[in-house]
Amino acid sequence: MRRIEIKVLEELKNRGGGIETLVELAELTGKSKGWLSEVIRGLERRDFVKREGRKIRLSSNYETRVLNSLMSSFSLEKLLLGKREDILRSLFLKPKSISELEKEFSKSMVYKSVRDFEELGVVGVHEGNYFILSAELKEFLKATSHLDLEIDKK
Repeated sequence: MRRIEIKVLEELKNRGGGIETLVELAELTGKSKGWLSEVIRGLERRDFVKREGRKIRLSSNYETRVLNSLMSSFSLEKLLLGKREDILRSLFLKPKSISELEKEFSKSMVYKSVRDFEELGVVGVHEGNYFILSAELKEFLKATSHLDLEIDKK
């Protein structure tokens, strides 16, 4: 997930699930309306937000409720920013060692992410293999795995 997507989701959550206009969102984030419109479209494709006329709202679906729960417990930037989400998805599919993760991601990204994940208490290690501990995070990854597959097809 991109930093701006996380910022938009957090702003929507902090404002009771919605913002009245794109102009308001632009003022809150310091980003242009055009750029935010693209960001909102991406979040709509993942079904995290919806537009109701000029209003921008968090979706009321299961996936977004799970995301909301995750936002209440953890920093989304530390969990889902950039390749972090991909690393977690990889660990969700199968516990892996650092060397296995390094085959998929850069060494620095793996070490930094795994360290942050351990500090957050969302991953554990058993016999050199890292796995996801957090039930909330597992539920998020499970609930949104189909969304990523649908986006990849487009």
